[in-house]
Amino acid sequence: MVAGLQRQVAQAASIALVDEVEHGLEPHRLIRFMDSLGTKDTPETLQVFLTTHSPVALRELSDANGR
Repeated sequence: MVAGLQRQVAQAASIALVDEVEHGLEPHRLIRFMDSLGTKDTPETLQVFLTTHSPVALRELSDANGR
């Protein structure tokens, strides 16, 4: 029963975990990546948990809340 519930939830929602989102990305690539996390073509739910030390990433998150 538990396995069936887990499968049903896994099909209905997605979770992405990103540690140090800015690692290895130039600021313009980081902005594009952050934008792509906020948009999905499917109506499924996406939760994103990320860590960062980047002011660019934080600014993008703040801008996304204002849109």
